Amino acid sequence: MQSDNTPQYWKNISTHDIDTVELLLRDNGHIDIIIYHMHQAIEKILKGLIIAQGEDILFIHDLKRLYAILCSVNQKFIGLEEKIINLQIFYKDLRYPISDSLDDSDLDSAKDSYESILSFLFEDL
Repeated sequence: MQSDNTPQYWKNISTHDIDTVELLLRDNGHIDIIIYHMHQAIEKILKGLIIAQGEDILFIHDLKRLYAILCSVNQKFIGLEEKIINLQIFYKDLRYPISDSLDDSDLDSAKDSYESILSFLFEDL
């Protein structure tokens, strides 16, 4: 088993969530579960990038805090604040599922943020 303190580990496990998002989108999965896996993928990518910068990670799920840590050690990643905040907004609904309150416009909003963040960060991991 690969150590969880390497960037490659976090990149590898983020691809599980990325693949799951793609499958669920294709198959019209439940919106809350799709957004949950979007959040998980970005969380894991952020943790991998933090480790790649030589920093220790916090085992938290707050995308805003993880992103702030990453930007504090490498300003190259600045510019995604709005997208990170938008995806983080859904987290309380994901932890305490109330999927009936999420609709297609929520999915579109989360997907826009997710895709922007993913395209900006993934290749650096």
